[in-house]
Amino acid sequence: MIGPSIPKELLEKKKQGSHDDHSPSTSPPHSPPAEMAGPMLPPDLMAEKQKQKEQSDDDDDDSDAFTPALPPDLLQARKEQKQEHQQQQPQQRRRRAPVGPALPSQQRQQEDEDDFAIGPVLPTGYDPQRDAVQSTIQEVEQRLESSKTAMEEAKRGDKDKKVERGEWMLVPPEIDYLRGADSSRSRGFNQSSLSTAERDRSVWTDTPAERERKQRAQERDDAAANAAPSRPLPPVHSRYDDDIRRNVQQYNNTERAKSLMEIHREMGGRKRKEQEDVTSRPFDREKDFLKSSRPMDKRQKKEMMKRVGELGNRFGSGSSSFL
Repeated sequence: MIGPSIPKELLEKKKQGSHDDHSPSTSPPHSPPAEMAGPMLPPDLMAEKQKQKEQSDDDDDDSDAFTPALPPDLLQARKEQKQEHQQQQPQQRRRRAPVGPALPSQQRQQEDEDDFAIGPVLPTGYDPQRDAVQSTIQEVEQRLESSKTAMEEAKRGDKDKKVERGEWMLVPPEIDYLRGADSSRSRGFNQSSLSTAERDRSVWTDTPAERERKQRAQERDDAAANAAPSRPLPPVHSRYDDDIRRNVQQYNNTERAKSLMEIHREMGGRKRKEQEDVTSRPFDREKDFLKSSRPMDKRQKKEMMKRVGELGNRFGSGSSSFL
């Protein structure tokens, strides 16, 4: 039993009062117990279950029941301390502490605040303003150091470097301006591209021996260009080619009829005879020049020269007629 015991005289008075209250004259008629639906436990098991329930209720009332049992003297001192604390703070109700180790409340609150942070956590002593100033100072110092090193290297290079003329001062001009200088005509921009001879700058640096060698080479090139072109040798046909050509012609004349191409050429020849074509008839000076009042332009001249140059290809033949 926990707590002070009740005196005997008070306990007897309490029993007598409770007996008077439950007398048969004043007590209401005894009502039968309520009937329960379903199976029921035997009386011995029911009593044991009720006893275990009472023990669990007693254990729940004690918040520190998870530790080993204390000695009697320490247990009595602890109970007295709890009673004094309850008397001093009757209205405050203590919250039941969790079983086992728990984190401090301050650390739990800090973790809840950090849940919304994205990215790596900044260091504890981070000051953005101070770090910005420090980085700026470091950048300026590095720039000054690099410029100082560059100036020192430039000074050392100037001492070792020899004074020489630039390449643009030693290269001769591309065009001989003195050859074409004429003050009597107005000058303007050159509209045509420079030829190979005009772009040649070797005349400024050639020696007399080189000039003579170039002149002889130029004379040889001119003589080779002006020489008459050699006539091509007539094609030499072997007896084998002549026999094949004769047999093919004989077979075509006897066995084969005229092809569509030959019929088309015959019909085209008849039409050309009826309608005279200038390009198909031979050259006639009176018809081509005297009767035409309009002179030939450059395009017509070039076209005529081109046709004349192709006459050799039209009437020429290869060295072999068959494969």
